[in-house]
Amino acid sequence: MTEQTAYHYSSESGLFVGTSTVFIEDGYDHYIKPQCATFTPPQEFDSTTQQCRYLRESDSWTVEYIPPQVTAYNKKTQQKKLFDDESLITDEYTLLEPDTEFDVWDDKTELWVTDTNAQKQFNANAEYQWVVSELDYVDVQLKYHATGDTKRQQLTVDDWNAYAIALRDYTTVENGLVVVLESERPTLPNKQDA
Repeated sequence: MTEQTAYHYSSESGLFVGTSTVFIEDGYDHYIKPQCATFTPPQEFDSTTQQCRYLRESDSWTVEYIPPQVTAYNKKTQQKKLFDDESLITDEYTLLEPDTEFDVWDDKTELWVTDTNAQKQFNANAEYQWVVSELDYVDVQLKYHATGDTKRQQLTVDDWNAYAIALRDYTTVENGLVVVLESERPTLPNKQDA
């Protein structure tokens, strides 16, 4: 039985994908070429750095260097995606990496622009959470005083009360948004200062 090698290529890209063996079927006097294949062998190429692409018009192959993979960023979500080469990047992605998690894509300038309001609100929320945590700590310390636990008391009641007031003066909530009122965080008095 006579056989021949068929060389397969991708229907989308034309890139070489492998080989198969073809036989002459009963009732035929020639080989039946599989779909997306040719009987023309590709040139030798280094598959680690090169790729072979089939050219249908001339029934020939061309050897190309494999383009480097590229990372692109979704313009709506900032999510990274790896593309096999730059020509495959779709319109919803850009090669430009956002600088911060608060960057939004500006279609007019085709650049990332930092949403400073969102960034300030995020930072203000973080400060508010710090204040809540510190006020919880103050409550524990005041309970030590209320129960007479001198072993665990760190500062005086007046020091703890003054610190709690300073914490509450540091942030506030207005119209559902956290606002930082002072430029610096309140500091806890040192034990030796008390």
